Amino acid sequence: MSDFRWIADASITTRMRSVLERLQSENAQIYAAHGFDSFNNWIAPLVLLASSGDAPMTAARIAKALRVSAPTMSQTLRDMTTAGLVTATDDPEDKRRKRLRLTAAGRNALVEIEPLLDAYLGVSEDLDREAGGLLRAIDALADALDRRSLTDRVADKLAAQSGTRPAGR
Repeated sequence: MSDFRWIADASITTRMRSVLERLQSENAQIYAAHGFDSFNNWIAPLVLLASSGDAPMTAARIAKALRVSAPTMSQTLRDMTTAGLVTATDDPEDKRRKRLRLTAAGRNALVEIEPLLDAYLGVSEDLDREAGGLLRAIDALADALDRRSLTDRVADKLAAQSGTRPAGR
């Protein structure tokens, strides 16, 4: 029987999940320690909405800008709306879409959390330098997956190993 311990060391998914879980856990602890219990997933959309000024944004546009799935972002924005940080109004051009804006409470929350965000940004820049340009590497990985999915890449490897043509092609 093969020894599969190597997979924990070689798999990008496994290694990234481990680091991501650690970062998410510490993020939640940091935000909670500063009185922002729910903010772990809300910071980036809040900042993006604030950067748009008074121009409304859609969930799809926010999801694309943050490179997350539309369903995930839609749920996050619903939670933020329930919390009173964001308003959602019907888009007059497409009733299926909502136009999203920060509320006064959302803008106030950003002002309150700004010192923590500044510290966090500084630490992120330090870690990026210490890790040798990790953010650039993550962006390159995301771009590579945009060009060709992991699913297609694995199917091609399996086909090459077996000498057959990949299914569905």
